[in-house]
Amino acid sequence: RNSWPKTRGVAMNPVDHPHGGGNHQHIGHASTIARDAVAGQKAGLIAARRTGLLRGSKKLKE
Repeated sequence: RNSWPKTRGVAMNPVDHPHGGGNHQHIGHASTIARDAVAGQKAGLIAARRTGLLRGSKKLKE
């Protein structure tokens, strides 16, 4: 029900959002963040799980 504009984090200054700052609008680092991170860090993909086909060979202990 709100009619406020939603400003993107990459459009903000670095003091306002973890995604802010820089000369171009991209996040600049990986957007996944651990679930046990502190409250101010959790912006982006929170505790993202690995998806898709797992590639490579699994090491076997002998």
